[in-house]
Amino acid sequence: MAWSWSGRCAVLLLAALLPLAPVLAADSPGVAVRVGNHTGFGRIVFDVAPGASYKLSRDGDSVAIVFASDTSLRKPTYAPSNVRSLNTVGDRAELIVAPGAALREMRIDGHVVIDVLDPAAPAKAPMVMGRYFDKFVRTPDGWRFAHRRMEMEFKG
Repeated sequence: MAWSWSGRCAVLLLAALLPLAPVLAADSPGVAVRVGNHTGFGRIVFDVAPGASYKLSRDGDSVAIVFASDTSLRKPTYAPSNVRSLNTVGDRAELIVAPGAALREMRIDGHVVIDVLDPAAPAKAPMVMGRYFDKFVRTPDGWRFAHRRMEMEFKG
């Protein structure tokens, strides 16, 4: 089947406008929520106005960040590392973070920045290895230790 002239024009128009999609999305109303992955942590940046008030609360692996009621947060394109889910509804961002992940919050140039740090590796107990070097003597009551020497080696 051959394409009509109007069908070809529509495809060309869409192809021409496709590069503008990020620009048009950036102009949509609401506060941008940017995310990124870095060595050792995932980062979430809220491009709110300088000095905007917010409250961060955490209950286990659930984290809520609530901004002033006149704030409308945009939905980010993906969740950064150490974040299982990231949703925004109005002035509220809700996260589920990896078990054991720590949070670091700060302001950089007025932006609210939340870093979700990699969970700490569990501490390993040191492994102890050793050997005994025994000398025995025979007494009228049976064999007894005459001398015992022990060498220990710690690994880990």
